[in-house]
Amino acid sequence: MKYPPGDDAKIVRRLNDILQGRGEQTVDELLAEMNTVCGRLGVYWSEYLAFCQKIEDFQHQKSLLGQPYTKSSSKQYKYRSFDLDPDHPLKIVNQRLYDCAAKAGFPPNFFRETYFDRVTFYCVPDHTDFKEALIKAGKSQANKRR
Repeated sequence: MKYPPGDDAKIVRRLNDILQGRGEQTVDELLAEMNTVCGRLGVYWSEYLAFCQKIEDFQHQKSLLGQPYTKSSSKQYKYRSFDLDPDHPLKIVNQRLYDCAAKAGFPPNFFRETYFDRVTFYCVPDHTDFKEALIKAGKSQANKRR
């Protein structure tokens, strides 16, 4: 497949289409082509391996989409407070606290009125209320488990 040099938007769209199963190539065909090119050229091998790992991680996350997220918890966490507006302070949730809550089950209103500090979201229950929540430089792993 041809990837036009200098047209990053087209390259990203094509790669996204492949990853989402809408492309002319499959993910396996793309990785095989990259393996051939990187192996033949003898360059970018560590980048290729890192890319393969990211693709594998993404495919795993994508496979989780169909699995319902049914955990809930009444556990109460201790939150630090973010006082951007002193009349409406926000709970601060970092990755460690998010991971802990995801493992045990999210308590009611966990996402509401919360400041998420660089959190990678990998599961969000259906009907989650993000009312008055702020998200700082976090990432989404593109999956919403129910």
